[in-house]
Formats: sequence, C-alpha cells, structure tokens
Amino acid sequence: ADKRFAELLAEHPLPDNRYLKWHLREYILPGLAIYQAMRAEGRSQETALTAFDEIVEVVVTPNQRQMSLLGRFPLIYPLLRLVIRPAMRQYPQEGWQIDWVENSREAIRFNMRSCFYFDVLSRHGAPELTASFCRGDDLVYGQMSPHLEWKRTQTIGRGAEYCDFCFARTIKGK
Repeated sequence: ADKRFAELLAEHPLPDNRYLKWHLREYILPGLAIYQAMRAEGRSQETALTAFDEIVEVVVTPNQRQMSLLGRFPLIYPLLRLVIRPAMRQYPQEGWQIDWVENSREAIRFNMRSCFYFDVLSRHGAPELTASFCRGDDLVYGQMSPHLEWKRTQTIGRGAEYCDFCFARTIKGK
C-alpha cells in the first residue's frame, strides 16, 4: 500500500487549493492505495470493501470521540449554526457544489451536488470506495449528541444524484 500510495502521489497532479490537496494526501489517495493493494493481493471487491470499512472505523474513532465531547454541550446546535459555513471551507467549490437549503432553529440542511472523493475515485476506477468515506461521516455524526440528530438519506457515493446532509435540533423529552 505504501508503494502504491507513492505511485499515486507521483502520477496524480496535486491541485493548488490547499484543502483539495489535503483531502487527496490525507484521505483519498491513501485509501485508494490500501484498497488497490488489497485488490492486487487477489481479494474480491466485497472483501476489500469490508476490510476498508473496518479501517475507516479505526481512523474516525478520534473524530467520533471529539464530536461526542462537543455534543455533550447543551448549546451545541446553536454553536453549530454559527460555525457550519466557515467549517465547510474545507470543501471548496472546486471539488464540491454545495447548495445551502436551511439554517434555522430547527435544522441545518445542505446538499452536495458533486463530490471530489467520488470524482477522483471514479477516475481511478474505484467509485465504489466512495461509500466507505460516506460511512465515515455517518460514524462521526450519527451518535454525536443528544441535542441534535444527524440525518442523511442519500449520497453520491451510494448511487444518488446528490448527498443530503441534515443536522436537526432535537426536542427535549422526545
């Protein structure tokens, strides 16, 4: 996998945008290298994807813990409303087309109509790997807080036209 990662870095032009470069170097290309190495060993697509999903679980564990700590804070939802747009700078328009749908007292909703991960992985013949990265989001945000609920019904990586993201405020006693 290390050798394949070095090859991917050498053959893949890195964009000028620092966030796109970061996604490529830290997540997309290392993940692709691991997946391709497993496939080169003779593992089936299903077996390699299952193994990669297990790797994703380990990789996102620190983020899960961090989000869970933040999620204990009763005012996490109003805080998230304030910081969500600046935080989304990590997903620049050169890689993602984001349509903001709602940022209200009830929910924060946005759709991604394009996905840098899917585009890069598709160019490398592994679009199926995108769903594992989507799963990472679900693991990190799914049990984040009793004060908000993560809702997502579809992703590009799972075959939909767009990804829908929603953080909904929960009502006490519900």
